[in-house]
Amino acid sequence: MPVANSQVQRMRVIEDLTATWSYAPPAAGLVNSTTAVTIKAAVAGKKNCITHIGVSTETMATATELVIRKGAGGTVLWRTKLNTALQRFDEAFDTPLQSDVNQLLEICLLTLSATGAVYVNAQGFEAS
Repeated sequence: MPVANSQVQRMRVIEDLTATWSYAPPAAGLVNSTTAVTIKAAVAGKKNCITHIGVSTETMATATELVIRKGAGGTVLWRTKLNTALQRFDEAFDTPLQSDVNQLLEICLLTLSATGAVYVNAQGFEAS
């Protein structure tokens, strides 16, 4: 029987560690572009799952939104607002964000900023 105000802890076990992946941004980061960047290519017969991201920014001229999408130009799975000041944060997904089978995962900035870069690191795994 559930107890009021109790916490639920979800354990994630990845049995095949060869199915894990990581994405690191280019050295210059994402700057002055709204072009989507693939962070995990599609894998035949598999879903791509994201368990964690780390985001940091330089001072930017314009605030923007950062999105994670499943499929090229596809459905937004997660979004956050990035303001013009320096920032750094990490986000862990206890329930991983996931693509559909045979779909890539991508990140995209929705507004151009002529100055400052955004750096996104991501980790996850492939699932059946």
